[in-house]
Order: sequence, then C-alpha cells, then structure tokens
Amino acid sequence: MASRVRHGGFLCAPQLFDNTAFGVSPAETAAMDPQQRLLLEHGYAALHDGQLGREALSGSLTGIFLGIPSNEFGLVLGELPAGGSVYSATGSALSIAAGRLSYALGLHGPCVSYETACSSALTACHGGLFALLLGQCTSGLVAGVNMMFGPTIGCSFAVAGMTSALGRCHTFDHRADGYARGEALGAAAIRPHDEASWAVALLSGSSVRQDGRRVTLTAPNGLAQQMLVQDAVARAGTDPASMVCIEAAANGSLMGDPIEARSVAVALAQSSARSASCPLVLHNLKGNGGHSEPASGAAGMCKLALELSRSRAAPIVHLRLYSELVSSALAGVACALPTQLSPMDGRWGGVSSFGFSGTIGHVVGAAAGNVEPARPAHGSTLRFRRRSFPLPRPARHSGASASRGDSGAGVAPIVLPAALDTDHVTSLVLETMRGLGSASSELGADVPFGEAGIDSFALSELARQLRERTGHNVTTSMLAEHPTPSAIAASVLVLSSPSNEPVEGVGVSPTPDTRTILDSPSRSTPGSPLSAPGSPSGSPGTSGAASAKSAPELRVLSLKHVVWLLLAAVAALMVGVAMWLPGEEDL
Repeated sequence: MASRVRHGGFLCAPQLFDNTAFGVSPAETAAMDPQQRLLLEHGYAALHDGQLGREALSGSLTGIFLGIPSNEFGLVLGELPAGGSVYSATGSALSIAAGRLSYALGLHGPCVSYETACSSALTACHGGLFALLLGQCTSGLVAGVNMMFGPTIGCSFAVAGMTSALGRCHTFDHRADGYARGEALGAAAIRPHDEASWAVALLSGSSVRQDGRRVTLTAPNGLAQQMLVQDAVARAGTDPASMVCIEAAANGSLMGDPIEARSVAVALAQSSARSASCPLVLHNLKGNGGHSEPASGAAGMCKLALELSRSRAAPIVHLRLYSELVSSALAGVACALPTQLSPMDGRWGGVSSFGFSGTIGHVVGAAAGNVEPARPAHGSTLRFRRRSFPLPRPARHSGASASRGDSGAGVAPIVLPAALDTDHVTSLVLETMRGLGSASSELGADVPFGEAGIDSFALSELARQLRERTGHNVTTSMLAEHPTPSAIAASVLVLSSPSNEPVEGVGVSPTPDTRTILDSPSRSTPGSPLSAPGSPSGSPGTSGAASAKSAPELRVLSLKHVVWLLLAAVAALMVGVAMWLPGEEDL
C-alpha cells in the first residue's frame, strides 16, 4: 500500500495569502482552511478578469457555485493550537468556503457549496448555468478546489485499490492501475452570452445525472454516461457530429477508462455525419498533475476553453500503448487519442466528470473567438501582498507539507530500529518533550515530567504523540505511573516484547543507589509493574550483558506468574496441614 500513497501533485506555495486585502485578521487566517484563502484570491481574480471589479460586484446578484471536498481540514485542525480558536468553526466549514467570498465582496446572488466527489465542480457549474438562465443571478463564479492535508483519505483510497502503485495517471494506457491524487484550484466567471465579448469560451449546455443501480456502489454505468453526454449536447443546441473534442473523466482506472471511452464513442463518434478525416479527440489533463478529484471538472473546463480558443488539442501524458480494453471500446469509430500537440477543426467540445458516489456531469462549450481574455475595462491590475501562514502538518503526513518546507504543528514520523533498547526510546521521549516546548535546562532521562514543565495538558499531548511515534498504546495514566523519560521508555519496551515478557538489558541491578531510585516517590509509583530502568549514571540498559553478569536481574512478574505462585502456596499449605493432622493410631 505504501507505493500507492507515495506520489501526488501539489500546489505551489499555497501558504501565501494576502489577508489584508479581504479584511481577515492573522488570528482568523491561522484557523482558516487554506482552500478558503485560495478561493478568496483566485475567485476574485477570475471575476476581475471577467470585467467585474469590486465596485461593480458590491450589492450585485453575483452567485458563487463551488465544488469542494469533504472537510479534511477540520480533522487536522483539531490537532493544532488553532483548533481551540473562536474562528475554528468558520475556518473549517464547507458552507463558509463559498459564503466568505460573498461576504468579502458584498454579493447577494446564490451561494452554494457542492460535494459530489469528483463531479463536484461540474455539478456546481450546472447549478450556476441554470441560475443564470433563470435570472436568479446576473453573473457568477464557478470554482473547484482540492487540497490534501493528511494521509487518511489517501490511505483509504489505496486500500480500496483506487490509487496507482506507479504514482501516475496512465489514462487509456496498458499500464493503467489507478490514479495519483492531486491538488488544484480552477475558477471561471460566467455571464450571459450578450455580455461575453471578453470571454474565452461559451458554455452552452450542461447535464447532471446519476448512475443509479450498477454492479457496485462505486462502479461506473456506461449507459448512464452515454445518455448524460447526449443530453448535454442536445441542451447546447448542437449535434453530435459537431463535437470535436472531449476532456474525459478517465483517470487511469483499469475498468472506468474503457467504459467511458465506449460511452463517448457511442454517443458522439458513431454519428453517420462524422467523417474519418475529422475524428473526435479524447484527451485528458490528469496525467499532468494528478487527479484533483472535486476540482478536476473546473481544471478540465479551463483546459478545454484554452484548447477550443487555440484550435489545438494537448497530448495525453504517459500514453504509450493503448490498453486492450480501450482499443476494443474504440474499434471501428472515428476517435483519436493524441500523443502530441494536434490541430482541431471545429469549435465545440465537452468535459466530463464522474463521481464515485454515482453523480455524473457533462458540460458543453464552444470557442468564443478570443484567444486571450480581454483586459479588465476598469483598468486596474490585481496585486496581492502575500505573507506566509504555515500549513497544518498532521502527525503522519510526510508528503505535501514537508516537501513545501512549511513550519507547522505536527509530529514527524520516526522509524524505530527493529531491536529496541532504552536509549532509542528515551531519546525519542526527550525529543518529543522538546517539541512540546519543554525548555527546562534540567531536561534529562531521569528528570520527572513535572520538573521539565510538562503539565497535564502537555502530558496528554505527549501520550498521543508517543502513540503515533512508537505504535504502542501509551496512555496518560502510564505517564503518570512512570513519570520520567527513562521509566516510560522501559514500560514501552515491555509493551513491545512478546506477551509482555521481560526484556533483556532492561533489568535493574539492586544496588543501594538503584533501590533509592525505586523507592523515590518522585521517580516511580509504588506497585508499578516496572520501575525506572538504568544505572545511577542515567544511561540505563546500555550494557545489558555486563549488568546481567555483575548483578542479578530484577524481573517483572506478570499476572500469570502471580496466579501460579498463589496456587503453589495453597498447595504447600494443604500438604502441611495433612502432615500435621494425627492418624487413627495416635488417638
């Protein structure tokens, strides 16, 4: 499974944010989902490029239609100091992600966050287009965002076999074995066609449907996909033969890619009006930066708009040899999978997104004739003065945040040696204490936690981090019973030994100094299963063989041993009584 979670595509410098431009305090920014920060800056930038400045936006019926993933940031926020902030509730809410932009810009149009898995952004676009069509808003912003804050979701996808062991999206390729996860943000301003002189592309039709009953909950439904594409094309007012390209939802799935290829071929490429000289081009963005899941539809729309405006199709990265299933699905139809930059003759195209929940979406667009977006009519140029706000780094996250060089609260993963000893575990405990802010000059292996500045709250956090780092169930009560780094290290070693058997080299020689340590209330609690290991020099267990020869080893009695001793004592008592009772001849 490790190979399936090792790779990913990550945004560049997402920790930078101009909080003053949107009236957000540094304290609130620290507790704000970084996806909200990205949406504020890039969402407003998209509206700005759509000839909508702050003055025009304030008080207008401009809608926000956002596709965003489940609240992963909220899970990570609980482990950070900012998790106790008054701003944590609004900082992690999905509804606030869209609402914050409406609040900052003074918008009065519909404001909705959609979460339909990988089809979230296109579902949001579908809602935005219909709101515009029905007059519920005069303009709008369609956006999709995705960031990864921890390994939990990626690990669950890896267990399900959804992600690639090769770390790439081999779309339509014979090496397809899943997808690599990626981060992205895509945002586009939408306005009525009669106001679209500045536009790069025209969105003319859309459709959102459900796969319904299928083999399994997450399996695709080819017939539903085919009907979806046909419905979107019909709503756009064009015919299948005029469609020149499709930004496919395919992501390297061994089963999903051929099903989509066949669905698109049947819906569009088998038209009798389509000539072999003008095949339907299937292309895909996911090989470039990974599958951005809820944001993939927004990223696909931006790519499709650029390709239609330039009449060129980008190649499918990593495509070397078609898979047999894809070749069979496209057999006998006029369909092309480009492996290099290719010209396109036509102005209509579409983009698909399929969520594993079964919600599927397709949007049809056409080239507007503008190769580049026009400069804003209000003449101003956006300039953000960003500052760095560290991203959250969860306990076991060794990927995105670490590679970005952020500083943030979290626990760095520790690889313990196969043969544990007290030195390794004691050093680990001391390192963890320093990470919690223990700056005591007397910090050492035999210094009690209280004297090292570890209070009750820090003690709970120390237990949690030791559980993460050692893989053993270290509890707060264990830390209270073994209140020094060396003592808790010895207890962890006992936990790591099979059946809690005594560990070689962890025994304590019963010298007068050692007895003083064992009897000291500041070092150990009476009745504890294992007292502080070590010698008076403070380096316990470092000479296991030598200590075993120089003095007898103090062994730990388990419950099983105690029970056997009690039974033996009872048996001896019964034998003694039987020997004492007089016989008949003595009476």
